[in-house]
Amino acid sequence: MAFGSQPLPTGRARCSVCFQDANVTGHAHMVRRTFATDLLARGVPLEDGASLLGHATPAVTAKYDSHFAKVQRKKLEARVREM
Repeated sequence: MAFGSQPLPTGRARCSVCFQDANVTGHAHMVRRTFATDLLARGVPLEDGASLLGHATPAVTAKYDSHFAKVQRKKLEARVREM
């Protein structure tokens, strides 16, 4: 697909431009990972999260659940150290 003589950028390219404009370091997959982690943190069932993310099976989505658990554990450890 093209716009005038220029091809439209891919989703990843558009995201990269947005990151640059916002002076944010990262990559497009960070947004997807954050979305998946947030879904699971809010109690969305793995099957529903898998469907929203386009995963073939909930097992793929479960990887994000373990990421969420690591983040929560680090927050808890930080709180304990502050005591």
